[in-house]
Amino acid sequence: MFGSPACGYVQPEKPRNRVGLGFDHCGGSFGECVERGDDEAMRGVAPEREADRRPQRFGWTRTTNSPT
Repeated sequence: MFGSPACGYVQPEKPRNRVGLGFDHCGGSFGECVERGDDEAMRGVAPEREADRRPQRFGWTRTTNSPT
């Protein structure tokens, strides 16, 4: 579920649904996962380890939309 501990997305207090401004939803698609990861990186809240960032944390690579 979006924002749950399993998801790990860091939602800002007032999301504006744009990369860099945070999101208040996610449909769970590869594209949305990459977008949320880019958002966290722009806001400086992405996990330090690359493997813990999205979409890698779910077994995807940033260049393919299927688990490795």
